[in-house]
Order: sequence, then C-alpha cells, then structure tokens
Amino acid sequence: MAIIQLPTELIFSNLTVTHNIPNFRTESINLKQKTKGRGLHRMEGSINVTVGGLREQKAWTAFLMKIRGSLNEFQLDLPLHFASDININPTLSVAAGVGATQLQVGAFPGIIYAGSCFTLLNDTKIYHITEDVVSGGTLQVFPAIRQAQLVNTPAEFINPLLTVRFDEDNQSITYAENGLILEATLNWLEAL
Repeated sequence: MAIIQLPTELIFSNLTVTHNIPNFRTESINLKQKTKGRGLHRMEGSINVTVGGLREQKAWTAFLMKIRGSLNEFQLDLPLHFASDININPTLSVAAGVGATQLQVGAFPGIIYAGSCFTLLNDTKIYHITEDVVSGGTLQVFPAIRQAQLVNTPAEFINPLLTVRFDEDNQSITYAENGLILEATLNWLEAL
C-alpha cells in the first residue's frame, strides 16, 4: 500500500497511545487462571487535529480523499517521549533473523533508556527495548523482530516514524468558529 504524506500546518494535541499486547488466557471452573504470552504488540491511539486557514483545510480534505478510509497508510512523527536523545543511531553488529528478541549493536555515544522505541529498515513495526543500553551491546527487544536484518542496519532511535492507518473508513470533521477552524480526531492503528 502507498504511504500518504500528512499535510503541513496541522496542530496536533491530546495524543493517546494504547499498547495492545494480546495473550491467551483460560480460566478453570474453580476460577484459577492460566495465561500464555503470544509475543504480539500493536500500538493504537488517537490524536486531535486542528487546522486553520482555507488552504490548509482543503489540504486536509484532499489528504482524506487520498487515504480513502483505512485503505492507505501514513506516518506520524511522534513527540519527544518516543524519540531518543542520542546523536548517532546504533547499527547492528550481527545480522538478526525473524523472531530475534536480542539485537547486538556496535558502539554509540550515550545511553538509550528502557522503554525507548525504534524502527528498522524495510519494516513498519515500532519496537521497544526493555533494558537500558549504554554505548553499545545488546538490545532486549519487544516484540520479536518481524523482518530479517543485515549487519550494519541502523536502528532508528533518533526519530522513529510510526506508520499507521485509520481504524475506520468514516472520518468526521468539525468546522468551528463559522468554519474558520477545522477539528478532527484521528483514531489510528499501527500498520503492520
């Protein structure tokens, strides 16, 4: 599918993110529960959009026509919480196969904190690390890697882009202040 570019001059507010981590769970007749992790993860959420100016409003409408509901994907540039404050993205020092939960990376200046997210080449998935990493070593990754990665592949921690699609085909627009301001809520799912 095509990745459609968001129009410029949008004001984003009230980002809500849900980490959907489904598990298998059973419950016996005596109410004892057993769970088994499926190893899956998908980010979902919503974000409010405000658009002022006639040209920008028309660009928003054109964007909706290009996206065509939940058909096409677009990218969200996530706020500071999702970016890491390192200067150089680490690169893989060892190739990683599908299903890998540990990635070996070469030396880089700084520290990447547990909970930081990153993307890899040829993969729209956002991955998270579960342990701090200082200057290189092993990234403990969740979920498992979906696409095989080669040596020297960069792990994009500095500015990971979240590739998403609308969760529904219907998109509503509110015209406020006699149509001078356009308001909408984007309900999105990570595109996998």
